[in-house]
Amino acid sequence: MSELSSQQSLMFLGIGKGQILYLYILINRFVILDVMDLFTILITLFLSMKYSCHSLTISLFTHEVLCDFTDRLIRGCSYNAKNRVGSHSIVECLAICTSIPSCIGASLDEYHQCFLHYKCPELPPCIVENTSHRYMMKYCIHGTWNLASHSCDCSDYTFGPRCNQFLKSCKDLLTPDHVFGDHKVLLNPDADGKHPILVVCRTMNSRRADVMLLRNEGKMNFNRSWEEYKYGFYIDTNNLWTGLEAWHHLTADGCIMTASVRFDWTPTAALRRIYEDFIVENETAGYAFSFSSSVQGIRGSPPPGSYFGDCLTPIKKTPFSTWDRDNDGASGTNCASRAGSAWWYSDCDNSCNILGYGYTYWFTKSNSELFSLEGLDMDVYAQHISRFILRLQCN
Repeated sequence: MSELSSQQSLMFLGIGKGQILYLYILINRFVILDVMDLFTILITLFLSMKYSCHSLTISLFTHEVLCDFTDRLIRGCSYNAKNRVGSHSIVECLAICTSIPSCIGASLDEYHQCFLHYKCPELPPCIVENTSHRYMMKYCIHGTWNLASHSCDCSDYTFGPRCNQFLKSCKDLLTPDHVFGDHKVLLNPDADGKHPILVVCRTMNSRRADVMLLRNEGKMNFNRSWEEYKYGFYIDTNNLWTGLEAWHHLTADGCIMTASVRFDWTPTAALRRIYEDFIVENETAGYAFSFSSSVQGIRGSPPPGSYFGDCLTPIKKTPFSTWDRDNDGASGTNCASRAGSAWWYSDCDNSCNILGYGYTYWFTKSNSELFSLEGLDMDVYAQHISRFILRLQCN
């Protein structure tokens, strides 16, 4: 075996470079070493490797105060791991906690009995510190430690006992203590944490959590660049666009996309179009979309005689266009520039302009730049439209 391959083999076994050098020097002197010298080498290596393993285990934890230990035992948030560990060191106790994802910490009492601890949000505020326990807690990777609940408070885009799991979908927000409403979060559909997608999740009940793709009150300028539409922009809670990259990644397996226009007639009055199996392709394909079917729906009591036609079927498989990226089917004309907003344009005679200017601009903008919907008489209903929404519901 060559010198290089020998070093690689030792490193594979967990022996570091410093240990390799030490071993190499001793082996080169082996001709003058006796049995006791060889025994010393083996003991040194064993202790060094054991220390390295222990350091690796301990590095996952941080020292914290353990409170109201009796309450934790009564509520089932802690239990004695004596039968599994016996009377051993804190490192061995931590090793068991490390192997259990839901374990947030471990402690050793004065009798060297190992206790494992779990998240327990119903615990009362800390009153009595347990000084007889040496308590080590798994650090909160993307959050902070809450002394009152003895658990991690996770940031908006992670969850889990150590805040070490990324949200794969808006539904991951639906925990027992979740507050319903709008939540600006980062999603990682691939759960790798490397390519987060900023979205607004709308949670309405314990079973429903949707991604808000678009909200447009018709009061803001949506004539944005390709890069802005690719990655998204957030003006305020009622005017936002989730990036097309997010549309693509979130709809990879097909989702339900709902387009709805809301009126000021009543707070819940809306006309809707529901698109099944909605999928958006990648940037190379110009973020063209497809779906299997479309149906109309009504919520509440919209204005009498109002009707919302199908805006998307005529532009299926059409690339997206912006003022600085002309992908439309019109020759010599940039439909996005003409309409004052980006969209999927097969030509410039599009019957829908859901990113156009609303009633506030009705007498200052050209007809092509104004908000419009298929089948809806804008001269009659424009002043009653409060918001247009695109919403995505995925499994």
